Amino acid sequence: ITQGEFLVGLGIIERAERLMEKASIPERNQLETAIARLISPESMGSKFKVIGLRSPDCPPLPVFTPMT
Repeated sequence: ITQGEFLVGLGIIERAERLMEKASIPERNQLETAIARLISPESMGSKFKVIGLRSPDCPPLPVFTPMT
């Protein structure tokens, strides 16, 4: 999956919202810029991919959906 899908699935937006509650305005702007760069399809969000491997005996990995 794409880096953006992976990070959103792990809760990056919710985490950023919690961090912004305590941040100053310049810190909020910096955080918003960083998150956008990491998850935006026009930036790193679709340029990088994530792969998850597991043993068949292990439960499914978070975020990843089984391929059909």
